[in-house]
Amino acid sequence: MTGTFFSGFKSIGLATGSEDQSAMPPRRHSADLRGRRQDLGIGVRDMAAGLGVGLRRLLAMEDGTATEEDKTFYRTWLSRIEGWPGGARRSTAPTNCSWS
Repeated sequence: MTGTFFSGFKSIGLATGSEDQSAMPPRRHSADLRGRRQDLGIGVRDMAAGLGVGLRRLLAMEDGTATEEDKTFYRTWLSRIEGWPGGARRSTAPTNCSWS
């Protein structure tokens, strides 16, 4: 997994580590985008940074006021992250994270 998106999440500690891979967020595939992000344990600023979008834009996606294109983009990435093994989603210690 390479590229800006994945390296952004690696820098905040979401692409390393090893944990139980059977853990599945309870709201997976739900329309509640904010809840899905929270179930994954990703902070709003971390998610915005990982997706490469501004905080206001991410919040608009979560509250439903963003364009359909933006909401689809966000739903797609949430689904991808939810599909990663548990260890790829979480880490006990972020790597290269200066604001932790």
